[in-house]
Amino acid sequence: MSDAGAKRPWEQRLHEAAGTVEDELKRVIKYLNDEVVPEVRQSSSDALRAAAAEMNRLAQRMDDRAGTRTAGTGTPGTGTAGTGRAGDSAPPASGGAGRS
Repeated sequence: MSDAGAKRPWEQRLHEAAGTVEDELKRVIKYLNDEVVPEVRQSSSDALRAAAAEMNRLAQRMDDRAGTRTAGTGTPGTGTAGTGRAGDSAPPASGGAGRS
């Protein structure tokens, strides 16, 4: 039974350390939930908005370039070639075709 008495200080220190670790872990979890998660959510939504705006600009440029390629073909409906009549191959005025 002398071994049981020798383990008591060690067991006590382990118990105290476990309690301290548990308290610190609770604080870390609370910090993550209260501070980090909302910030990440806000940053993520801001990043998505920025990506959406950039994709919108890219789509507009693609539309503008597609309009430039069809400008000399006289394709009706593009609004960029001459009078818009089929067979009219006159180049657009002012050297470019951009949609506004």
